[in-house]
Parts: sequence; C-alpha cells; structure tokens
Amino acid sequence: MSDAVQIVLRLSELGAICFGEFVLKSGIKSPIYVDLRTALGQPDLLMSIAINIWKVVLGSDVRTDVVCGVPTGAIPLATCVSVHANVPLIFCRKETKDYGRKRAVEGHYGGEHKCIVIEDVLVSGQSTMETAEVLRDAGLKVTDAVVFLDREQGGTTILEKEGIKVHSVVTMSEMLKILNDANKIDDVVLRQCKDFLKVNQLTSLPRHLKSASKPKKLLYGERLKLCKHPLTRRLFSIMDEKQTNLSLSADVSTCDELLNVTDCG
Repeated sequence: MSDAVQIVLRLSELGAICFGEFVLKSGIKSPIYVDLRTALGQPDLLMSIAINIWKVVLGSDVRTDVVCGVPTGAIPLATCVSVHANVPLIFCRKETKDYGRKRAVEGHYGGEHKCIVIEDVLVSGQSTMETAEVLRDAGLKVTDAVVFLDREQGGTTILEKEGIKVHSVVTMSEMLKILNDANKIDDVVLRQCKDFLKVNQLTSLPRHLKSASKPKKLLYGERLKLCKHPLTRRLFSIMDEKQTNLSLSADVSTCDELLNVTDCG
C-alpha cells in the first residue's frame, strides 16, 4: 500500500473527507470537501503528509532555498517539511504590522533566494498566487508550488499562466479512486464527484476573487476625518502629526492628563 493511499484512508477515517454540499472559496458548490486541518490533531499523519510533499519536491528535481506555507492552513505543513528536510522556513503575514520591522515576509532569506510555496488543497489557485505575489515583492523567486491535493478544477492551469508550476501528492481523481476501491464511497458518489469535476473547470479566477483587492490601509489623517468622538479625533490628530501610533503606560487619572503626556517633548 503506497503512502498516498494510507494517508487518504487515514483522512477518511478521521472525517477529513466529507461528502454533501459545500461552498468553496470560489463560490462553487461542491459535493466533496477535504479539510486537512483535521490532521493537526494527528502529529504522525501531519508529518507523513509533509514527508510525501518533500518526496514530490525531490522527484520533480526542483531546487529551493526556503519553503513557505500558504497562510494559514498550510503553515503547519510547511513547518513539518522544513523540519524534515532541514530547509529554512519563512511565512507571509496576512497583514503587515505597523511596528517592529514591519515585514510582510518573516524568516531568514535573501534576495534572489528561490522559494517553493506549499499548499494543502488547490482549487482556483487564488491563495497560492496571493502568497507568491507577496514573496516576489520581497525579492524571492517563486516558480513552483507543491500541494497535497489538487482538486483538478483548473488551479494548475491558472497558476501556470502566472509562472508557477504545480506539483501534487495526490489528485482528486486519484483520491476518489482510492476511496472507491476501499469501499469508502459507492459508485453513485464516485460518479457524482467525477461529473462535478468535469463541469466545474475554472479557466481564470472567478470575477469576485479576481477583482478583490486588499483592504486599503487608511492614513491617520484619513481615519481622523471618519471619527466623530472628540477624544478619538484628538488621538488621531496627534498620531497624524507625529506619524506614529506608538503609545506608553502612564500613571494618570484623566484623559486630559494622558493627552498632555503625549504632547510632551
């Protein structure tokens, strides 16, 4: 029995492979949903998935300097891959902080380093592409992504158009066959899922995802204009003037005393 078969059957036993009606991020209603977060409670299973992801990397002859998991679901997988393969791990912040080093990508890396993106389940490729864009903006080279499950709904083709080649441990067709051969699903469910895959192919990102942009980060002055409470307006006015939101702990008893402290020096 291959590693992939053992992993799929284990996921099935844990209830990570669900059948019914589920809405995917793309908005499509699917008769099957795979939730790899269930594996977080099974360290040996999580590591087995990670080991097989790394086997795919080795088998594809792709060189990498660092690995990065798509936030947040694939970060545990990427962490296990990093530990197993002794390859440095980095990760992307969903939101850049206003303090500290203000980095969008955390970890030790250098410009021109090559990074493999690790994803748990690939549908449209939206999340993988968003992560790749952040990494590329940071100067990293991203040309490959490794996913545990490719749902075979067009994500591979979409990412290839963006210069990212997808490698997978298992495809949805292979997963369904494993489950059917093990009598975990009957022929009716198998046919239903296959028909779904056949008619739900994405050739580009869905419009609502394609046009979606990251929330605009308002400047202090812009936030000041939206505030009505006098105290809040006063605080934003100070932040706008000083161009910082750094605060301090002060032994005062009134708001006026606190504001006087912020005006000092």
